[in-house]
Amino acid sequence: MSTLRRDITTLFDCLSKQPATVQMESHVPLAGDSEYKLSIFPTPPNEFSSPSSRLNNLSTLLSFLNDHLFANLPSSAGLQRSLCKPLTAALLDKLLVPSLPSSIEGLPAFLDLTRQAVQFEGEYVGHILGDSSRDKEVEVWAKAVAGHYERKRRVDLLERARKITVREEDDSSAFRVEVVTPQDLIKKQEPTDERAVSPEEAAWGFEDEINEDAGAGEADEWGFGDEVEPEVVDDNVASESIQVDPPTEDTEDPEDAWDLDDDEPVDVNGDNSSAWDDPWGETEILVTSTSPRVSKGASRLEKLSNKGKNRSFAPQIQSPIPVAPPPPTPAMISSIQDKPSPSHPQGYAEKETYLVSGRVQELMWLVQDTLRESNELSSSGVLSPYASTSSSPIGTWISQTTASVLDLYRALYPVAASALLESSPKHSMRFSNDCWWLSQELAHIKAQDTPSGAYDKLKDCQERFKVLADSWFEETIDSQSQKVNDILDNAEGFVGTTDQERFDACEAAVNQVLQNVRRFAQQVKLVLAKGKYYQAVGGVLNSALSRILDDVLALPDVTAEESHKLSELCHILAASEGLFVEDPAQPSFVVAYVPLWLKFSYLSELLEASIADISYLFEEGALVDFEIGELVNLVRALFADTQLRTNTINKLMQGHPVHS
Repeated sequence: MSTLRRDITTLFDCLSKQPATVQMESHVPLAGDSEYKLSIFPTPPNEFSSPSSRLNNLSTLLSFLNDHLFANLPSSAGLQRSLCKPLTAALLDKLLVPSLPSSIEGLPAFLDLTRQAVQFEGEYVGHILGDSSRDKEVEVWAKAVAGHYERKRRVDLLERARKITVREEDDSSAFRVEVVTPQDLIKKQEPTDERAVSPEEAAWGFEDEINEDAGAGEADEWGFGDEVEPEVVDDNVASESIQVDPPTEDTEDPEDAWDLDDDEPVDVNGDNSSAWDDPWGETEILVTSTSPRVSKGASRLEKLSNKGKNRSFAPQIQSPIPVAPPPPTPAMISSIQDKPSPSHPQGYAEKETYLVSGRVQELMWLVQDTLRESNELSSSGVLSPYASTSSSPIGTWISQTTASVLDLYRALYPVAASALLESSPKHSMRFSNDCWWLSQELAHIKAQDTPSGAYDKLKDCQERFKVLADSWFEETIDSQSQKVNDILDNAEGFVGTTDQERFDACEAAVNQVLQNVRRFAQQVKLVLAKGKYYQAVGGVLNSALSRILDDVLALPDVTAEESHKLSELCHILAASEGLFVEDPAQPSFVVAYVPLWLKFSYLSELLEASIADISYLFEEGALVDFEIGELVNLVRALFADTQLRTNTINKLMQGHPVHS
C-alpha cells in the first residue's frame, strides 16, 4: 500500500505542475474480467496552456481511481485519507502559487483558477477521499489571495532591484544632472563709486581699481596668480603701513576692507569664456545680484622682506577680517543688496552639472512604477472581495516595497562594488552623486499620491541618502588625504635636507603629492558639480599642506642651508594653485577652498626671512594663521640664541596684536 500511495502522490505532483494529455480506456472481453486503463502523456508547456486543464486532469485521475481502484481494495479508507495532504499540497505548491500573476492584468484569470481549485477541493478531498474533518487549506489560502499576490510582487520587484544593483558598471548609461547655484561674478566699479583709501592701505598695495587708461598695474612681487598679467603701481606710496577701517553695521560690509565692492559689472556676453565651459557645458542666466570677488594680494611686502622678491609662490597678507569665499551665501547676498547704492551690478546664476549613474535612474523608474502599480491595484477593486478587515488595505505591501528597493540598493551596492569604489575616486564620487540625486528625486514624491505608510518610509530613505551622499563624499576625500599622508611619510619629517639624498627623497615625495592631487582633480572634475569639485580638491590639498606644516614647524633646529632647501620644497606645491583658476585674467580663489594656503605660503617666506621681518609681520597681524607656539618654535629653530631672538620671542608670547 505504501508503494501505491507513493506512486499516486507522484501523479498528483506531475499533473499539477505541467500540462498533460490524460486518456482513459476500457476493455470488456467476452469472457473474464473487464480491463480499465489510464494513460498520461506529458506535453511541453506553452503560453496557451491553461492551468485549469491541470485541474481537469486531476479530476480525471481521481475519478478513475475512485471508480476502478479504491472500490476494489480492502480497507481503502486509510489509503484515501492519506492522499488528502499530498493532493492539497500539490494544488498549492505546484499549481496555485506558481501561477500567481506578475501583473494586474493576469489577476482575473488567476482568481477564476482559484475558485475552481476551491471547488475541486470540496468535491474531491471532501467527498471522494472522504476527509471532511480537515481544514480546507486551499479555501483558506484563497481567502488571503490578495496578500499572496502582493507578497509575490514584492519578491519580484526586489529581485529586479537586486539585478539592477549588482549589474556591471555601464558608463554609457550615465547622464548629467543640472543644478543652478548662485555664483560670483567679478565686477568692476565706476570711478565715482571708488572708496577712499588711506595712505596706509596704499602702502600695502590693495588696489581698488585698475586704471585702464594709464595702462599701469601693480607688480605682483609675491607671485600670487602667476597667470595674471603683471601690473605696476606708483612707488611713492610704498613706505606706509596698512590700516583697515572697522566695518559699520549700516553702511559697510566686512568685505569692504578688502575692496570687494569696488568693481564694475562684467558683461557676461563678452568673448571671454570660462575654463569650465567645455567640461561642464554650463550656460549663464542673467539675474540681479552682487558678488564679492576674491581679494587682491598685498604687493609691497618687499618692504618687509627683500628675500621674498621674484618668487613664483608667495603669500598674501591675511587680515583679521576673513576673506569672503566664492560663492557667497544667501545672507551675504542679502546684506550686500541691502546696502544703499545707486545701482546693483548684475551677476548670474551659473548652471552646474554632475554625473549620475544610469542604474539609479532605473531604480527610480522602478520606484515610480511600483507606486503606480499600487495605486492601480487599490483603485481597480479586483481584489476587494478577498480583502481582510484585519489586514492592511489593498496595495499596501506593494507600495511599501518602494522603500525596500531603495534600502536594498543602499545596503548592497557598496558591498558589491567595494573594490571599484575603493580604487577609483571617480566611481566613489559618482556613488555620492547617485545618493544625492536619489534624495532629490524622492523629495518630488507627493504625499497625496502615496499611501501614508509608504510616504513616511520614502521620506526616511530621502534623509538616509542625503547622509550617505555626504558620507561617501567625505570618505573619498579622507581616503585621498590618507594616500597623500602616506606619501609624505617618505620625507621622514623633512629632517636633514642638507644631505642631497635626503633632499632628493623629500623632493620626490612632494612632487608625488602634487601629481596625486592633480590626478585626483582630473578624475573627479567631470563627475562633481563645480562647487563640490573645488571642495574635494581643496580638502586633499589642505591635508597635504597640514602635514608639511606640522613636520616643518616641528623641526627643532634649522640651519640657513636647510631653510633654503625647505623653502624650495614648499614652492613645489605652488603649481597646485592653477587648479583654482578659471579665468587667467583673474586671481585664483584657492584661499576659499584651502584654509591653510596662506599659512603655508607664509611659511615658505618665513623660512628665509630675517628676524626683523618676522617681528614686523607679526606686529601688523599678517601671521594670524600661526599659533603663538608655532611662531616661537620657528624662531628658535631658525635663529641662534641672541638677545634679539629672546626679545622677539617675548613679543610673540604676548599674543597676536588686536587691530582696531
